[in-house]
Amino acid sequence: MEKHTLLGPLVRFGPFELDIRTGELSYNGRKTLLHDQPLQVLLALIERPGELLSREELIARLWPEGTFVDYERGLNKAINKLRDALRDSAESPRFIETIPRRGYRFIAPLEIVPEGSPTAVTAATESAETPIAARQPEPRPSRGIAWLVAAASVVALMFLIWWRDSKPPREVMYFPASLSLPVMDIAIAPNEHTVAVVAYLESAQRNALWVYEVGAQGAKSLANTEGASYPFWSPDGHTVAFFADGKLKKVELSGGPVQTICDAPSGRGGTWNKDGVIVFTPDGRQGGGLYRVSAWGETAKPLSNPDKARGEDSHRWPMFLPDGKHYIYMAANFSGRNDADAILVGSLDSNEKHLVVKSSANAAYAAPGYLLFYRNKALLAQQFDLKHFVVTGEPNAMLTDVQYFSSVKRAVFAASNNGVLLAQTGRGAAISQPTWFDRSGRVVGAVGQPGVYGNISLAPTGKSVSVSLTDIASQNTDLWAYDLVHGTAKRLTFDLAVDRVPVWSPDAKRLVFTSSRQSNIDLYVKNADGTEEEKSLVHDDFNKYPNDWSRDGKYILYTRGPDLWFVTAPDLKSGLYLKAASVLRNGQFSPDGKWVAYSSNESGKWEIYVSSFPEPHGKWQVSTVGGEQPRWRGDGNELFYLSSDNKMMVAPVTTGAKFDSGTPVALFQANPREQVSLNDVFVYDVRRDGQEFLINTKVRQAETAPMSVVLNWDAKLNQ
Repeated sequence: MEKHTLLGPLVRFGPFELDIRTGELSYNGRKTLLHDQPLQVLLALIERPGELLSREELIARLWPEGTFVDYERGLNKAINKLRDALRDSAESPRFIETIPRRGYRFIAPLEIVPEGSPTAVTAATESAETPIAARQPEPRPSRGIAWLVAAASVVALMFLIWWRDSKPPREVMYFPASLSLPVMDIAIAPNEHTVAVVAYLESAQRNALWVYEVGAQGAKSLANTEGASYPFWSPDGHTVAFFADGKLKKVELSGGPVQTICDAPSGRGGTWNKDGVIVFTPDGRQGGGLYRVSAWGETAKPLSNPDKARGEDSHRWPMFLPDGKHYIYMAANFSGRNDADAILVGSLDSNEKHLVVKSSANAAYAAPGYLLFYRNKALLAQQFDLKHFVVTGEPNAMLTDVQYFSSVKRAVFAASNNGVLLAQTGRGAAISQPTWFDRSGRVVGAVGQPGVYGNISLAPTGKSVSVSLTDIASQNTDLWAYDLVHGTAKRLTFDLAVDRVPVWSPDAKRLVFTSSRQSNIDLYVKNADGTEEEKSLVHDDFNKYPNDWSRDGKYILYTRGPDLWFVTAPDLKSGLYLKAASVLRNGQFSPDGKWVAYSSNESGKWEIYVSSFPEPHGKWQVSTVGGEQPRWRGDGNELFYLSSDNKMMVAPVTTGAKFDSGTPVALFQANPREQVSLNDVFVYDVRRDGQEFLINTKVRQAETAPMSVVLNWDAKLNQ
């Protein structure tokens, strides 16, 4: 049996021995292959045993300044290869412990073999079957040498403590992400450096999913994710789930088709644990709670119900905590009771519920024990006790001026476990302006000033337009009317609740609209000149949104849940018009009142259909490659709508005793502001002669900042 005697310094830990001079690692006397970068990581760790080494320190050791590589991915690869060589694991470490969000530490006892102490190491050619009795016992160090080694270890420990305490503190660093467009939502992958964002895709003229690597230049879009919102990751980081077309969907980063998990008419966030359970909000309407569903698809089952006694209108924005059983979520109020907005903890296994902290938007958990949440226009962080589900200490402001969508109570930020915080800052991401276009797409005018508009509705006279307008300072949304002749504006509603979706009466003297003043979103009516208080029109336990008022004044069409209903005037009797196979919206009466055009996602994407009224006999599909928001020309000879890529489309139609439609053609490319909430029902209207279109058009402002990246954000908590 061939032996080698190593006279150089040797470090022993468990069954491993490392020759520091040569970098040779052996396992039970047998050489183990270890490449350069994993070896450098091991050397760095054993040079400072028991001490935390940050990822930044290891990166600086592996790559000289000026090297252009993906540092985070390269370090992860080196750590994984080192763990493989040491037969170690991150979950049950024997040698290398991961300190979440901070770095690594060598935790095994080290035995330093002094210079000149012979150690038998079996060569690579040694037989694995060598009898134990044939192996020579290794000489043990004398007591004197052992005492010297122990004394040296004490001195080294004292030095390490001094060195550690004298190190400069970690600094919080801020820099912009290399993305040219503002993002509408952010989700960080479990690997803590890959990010899914929702941002505008020029080729599709809609929002879509993009993947961005922190520190990289630019991002890449994911195919067939147009219309995506509120993404979240699988626990292995290989798949992104998101909401689009009234469905909860998923797509693998490695490629493959987008898959539908289940229905989600208006999803408001989700989270995915290691057991394949997804907790999500399928419907953002008031009264909607959390549901659970398998990531591989099944019928979703209810998990929570809003507590009306507390003023809870909706449960949304869930996020699993580390145990994979408990999760945080937001209980939101949309009736003007902002004091009811809060972050709670729920459980998959029981009905337990813990109120954690007041918050006006979503929250995020970050290891080893922080809760980030949004309140009073600031993103705050506070220590969070995972055992008792309470916050401790005082909250610290991380960022101000984070993009906040009050209509859905969503702040655009995400945090990782390794000290990375991403947020969309600036207030320009949702700015728009009602803009006039002719049939060729040429801009011919505008209404008002840039702001946060929604639901464009032209009066039948063509002399006024009503909109919902959100005040940026107070985040309150009310109805406004603009006089197109004199260029004046008038506020129509003043309630603290959300007032939206105005629809004109055929004589242009009244407006029906939706409001969250009570426990559900109900229909109200108000004089268009502002006189008299608004009156409740339809009140029940379902959320309702007005769609249209028939030309003869007898019917008001509205959505009630996923279905289309109508209420008669003046006797106010409600009835079901059309039961949805999936979700229906955007219903519009034909000028003669005999037909209703609407959009449905029954095929898996939104398309335009027409059925007869008042009885829905027959169904005709008008759009061919996606469509939403139909509008009739005043004489009933054309039907307009927006295609899936936001082109203004027109189809020739025949109404009367029979309905027929011709081939749709594109008039021009529109650029409307993307829908943020269910209250965004219409983004445009058209003059009765069909010659001009008033579109709620996106405005890009100079103060619209790119996504912000904050490194070592938790260091701010320790200052």
